[in-house]
Amino acid sequence: MEIENANFYMDGSKALGMNEFPPLFFQHFWEEVGNDIFALVNYFLNKGHIPKELNSINITLIPKNVIYKIISKVLTNRLQEIIGT
Repeated sequence: MEIENANFYMDGSKALGMNEFPPLFFQHFWEEVGNDIFALVNYFLNKGHIPKELNSINITLIPKNVIYKIISKVLTNRLQEIIGT
């Protein structure tokens, strides 16, 4: 649930780059892509790194920057719980 919350927290209309899907794509198609995003974010949280294949693919259905932003938001939310803000 925290990964889904991080995804929907982002401003869906912000474009990340010319060849990347905006967060709105992931929000709109969460039912279709949510399991894959969940697996990628959990992989990072458990292993501590993003699979190198995610950065080496020229054409991908899961652009790297949205995944980074979701991971960043999940970590921020976890830290806020610890710090108590």
